[in-house]
Amino acid sequence: MCKTPPPVYKTVWLALAVWMLSPLGMAQSPEQDVQQILHSLGVQRFFEPTGRLVERGLQRAGGEQLNSAGGEQLIREQLSGARLQGAVESLLLQQYDGALYRRAIDTLAREDLVPVIQSCHGQALQDYGPQLQAYQQQLALHPPRVDRVRLAMQLDRAARTSALANQLHNGIEQLIYEQAAEPGASVPWGEVEAERLQVLQEAVQTWYLYCGRYFRDDLLQALVDSYRDASIQQLLDQYQVAVATVLEQAADTIDSHEPD
Repeated sequence: MCKTPPPVYKTVWLALAVWMLSPLGMAQSPEQDVQQILHSLGVQRFFEPTGRLVERGLQRAGGEQLNSAGGEQLIREQLSGARLQGAVESLLLQQYDGALYRRAIDTLAREDLVPVIQSCHGQALQDYGPQLQAYQQQLALHPPRVDRVRLAMQLDRAARTSALANQLHNGIEQLIYEQAAEPGASVPWGEVEAERLQVLQEAVQTWYLYCGRYFRDDLLQALVDSYRDASIQQLLDQYQVAVATVLEQAADTIDSHEPD
């Protein structure tokens, strides 16, 4: 059974609702439309983990080969989260289609969906690490209903949450490995990606169970259906291509670097 959301959520949701519903009554700039969609899809902070991923990759790689290929500093600069975020947003603006964004924004601007989106993707949320950990322990003792698990899986697939995370992890890991690897070395990347995706899917499923715990099944299903809308899926296609493009551009810049 769903519980009543805490009072603090209600205040945040009300503020977000004013912002999210405003397009129905007034025009926004392309930049604002892009930012609103990134928020609604949960990717407004997509590149925040990049620094940790890069440092972990550099630590695993190391060696003179990496330094001669481009240098750790250049890799850090090219894979900066802020730089990648700006590059992706720039690509999205180059492809901007006002009618497409309007359909997508209107699809996700239903008043009853705003609290769910805020709970799962809201910028105002704090780090709920300890609470999420406690919730995971609770799940071990009291497994969720099958229908709730199904909805969590559907949310993940429709919003491409674990797929996007896997894309970023793999892109950074492969880029650093290619700079550091000895000639002739190879990695079964297909197997690596499949194993990582499974781990990410399990983590994301738990997250959607957690952030959706206060909401009815029919409301979560409505969000799934909204994410499945053709306009949303088209923008997710554009986003995934943009992420791949900026990672490829970073790799090209590093490859073309000539050591001093």
